[in-house]
Amino acid sequence: MSRSFPRTSLVAAVLLLAVFALYGRIAHHQPIAFDDALYVTQNTWVLQGLTWKGAFWAFTNTDAANWHPLTWLSHMADQSLFSGRPGAQMIENAFWHALNSLLVFLVLARLGLCRSVAAVLALVFAVHPANVESVAWLSQRKTQLSTCFLLVTVLLYLRPSNEGSTARRDALIAFTFALSLMAKASGVVLPAILLVHEFLLRSSTPGAPWQPWGRQVLRRIGPLALVGLAGAVITFLAQQGQGAVASIDALTLPHRLANAGAAVATYLQTFAWPGDLCLFYAMPPAPDWPQALIGLLLLLAGGLWASVYRNRAPLLALGGAWFVLGLLPVIGLVQVGSQSHADRYLYLPMIGLLLGLGAFAECALRPDGKPLRPAFLGGFGAFALGLACHTYAYLPHWADGETAYRRALEIGGASYAITLNLAASLEEQGFYRSAEAVNARAARTWPDRPGAVGNHASSLALLGRYAEAEAQYRRALALDPTNFKLHYLLGLVLLQSNNPEAEIHLQNARRLLPPESEWRSTNLEIRKILLGAGAAK
Repeated sequence: MSRSFPRTSLVAAVLLLAVFALYGRIAHHQPIAFDDALYVTQNTWVLQGLTWKGAFWAFTNTDAANWHPLTWLSHMADQSLFSGRPGAQMIENAFWHALNSLLVFLVLARLGLCRSVAAVLALVFAVHPANVESVAWLSQRKTQLSTCFLLVTVLLYLRPSNEGSTARRDALIAFTFALSLMAKASGVVLPAILLVHEFLLRSSTPGAPWQPWGRQVLRRIGPLALVGLAGAVITFLAQQGQGAVASIDALTLPHRLANAGAAVATYLQTFAWPGDLCLFYAMPPAPDWPQALIGLLLLLAGGLWASVYRNRAPLLALGGAWFVLGLLPVIGLVQVGSQSHADRYLYLPMIGLLLGLGAFAECALRPDGKPLRPAFLGGFGAFALGLACHTYAYLPHWADGETAYRRALEIGGASYAITLNLAASLEEQGFYRSAEAVNARAARTWPDRPGAVGNHASSLALLGRYAEAEAQYRRALALDPTNFKLHYLLGLVLLQSNNPEAEIHLQNARRLLPPESEWRSTNLEIRKILLGAGAAK
């Protein structure tokens, strides 16, 4: 009876209540242009809703430096269902998080943890502030979807083999894993996690022959490995093709290794004692070797601890492997983007930490030989309560773009992308002078970036300082002569002084226009204006 308590329906109700008690406020949040513009608010394909043409585009494009058609289809379906109401789409993220929390409980219980321990650890997952980024950021729907189908895949894999057709079950497992990768490729390491699970099971039965075990593992995990390999190759090519993968010249191998080690220490600290969290953590200009050494030592200590308890608590070793393998695609060895780490990258690896904690709680004994599980249950419950309070206080920092950007610059350090997004957010609210000050600082900090110089020019133009704006646009065009938007905006500024050169730049902008299939709505508006003007002539 104790193994069946608490009931799944009760756990589901508690998790749903906890998630919506914390995240119900995001219904009043606004999208954050950083990525939300790409995925939703300025994506013309998504804004059309769910259509056959849109579905074809979702499966054939890599515009977000990723191939994740399921994510695109989800946002398109939202547009059709909710007519562009961001609050409803935000709340849907919370529903997915609640479902993932329930799936975490089911996976932990299916792996062998006591259901009461699994339930409290699932509550920790539901309320942890490191997961705020994955829930309160609209464009992180991909994290929710990918994790959901990955956990479903694990549950199907762990289902006893005598339940239903083996071939049908294996096909279903491969299909759900493919769905996970079609939402986000971070779960590509699942076959390796399952291989560790099978190895630990085999090691717990000494004397069993290895050859039949190897054939069985190859039959069950082989198809998943092929699906994962295909997903990894597609994702790498997509990111490299869009310029998201940092070159070796931009970030040296020692810097990558140091950042990876430091990130391990940071993620463990964030899980155990989450401090100041934010949207974006800028890459440090120099390797942080002390933090990297701490990360390496923690990995070694964890590996030694897991090996000591391997026979007594194999799930402890599995949890450690889940955490490390879950971090591999996002740890920065192949650097994607300019962040040092991200809270959303802990969403999947955190499940491994929870599994390891639960396994240790079940095998730990008091000096008199009695189990320590009740004490751990109380400790996990208190931990969850503290995390929930932190999450409740942290969530308002995601209310809108300006709030999130200012916190990111304060906590995460100077960032080119975040600075420009802050200025754009201020301009959208009509705070032109404040935006000009931010853009001016960005142009001074990154004088070789055409985006920074061009944005400063736009701020000057909005303030009516056309001569200064003209000079900055010319600087930006010297850095990026084929940028159609810079030609267009310079042409508009020159029209203010009746400069005949305006016609040249407007014609250049027309000549350099992106194709009609371009997804960004602002670019299509410029296209419509220029082509309309040309037709009028």
